[in-house]
Amino acid sequence: MSNLHQFNRCCAAILATLYRDFPLARDISPHDREGRPASDYSNDIFFATVGFLGEERYLRFKRQSYQGFEGAVLTARGLNALNRRPRADAPPIGETLSDPEAEVNPLIALVLEHADH
Repeated sequence: MSNLHQFNRCCAAILATLYRDFPLARDISPHDREGRPASDYSNDIFFATVGFLGEERYLRFKRQSYQGFEGAVLTARGLNALNRRPRADAPPIGETLSDPEAEVNPLIALVLEHADH
């Protein structure tokens, strides 16, 4: 499985978790997979993905440890991106990402497309 595919699956799990729990901060680790199989992404991809999402201002966290990230929460930018709807009659992207069977690649592309706005 390519790094980009793992990144998309990992993004979906992380963003779905934080969207579901918003506005509460929570600890996240590579073991929190939102019902996705362990083979969806590696620990290295998890840490790199959270770092990327933090640098791009979709989430923030208080502290990083070997186990994961403490106090992670969506930023306003992340929440706005996940509240977008791919179509007027579709649920918000954040809700769709919670479905482990959802095709996440186009959804993550829509979320990250929001980065320019």
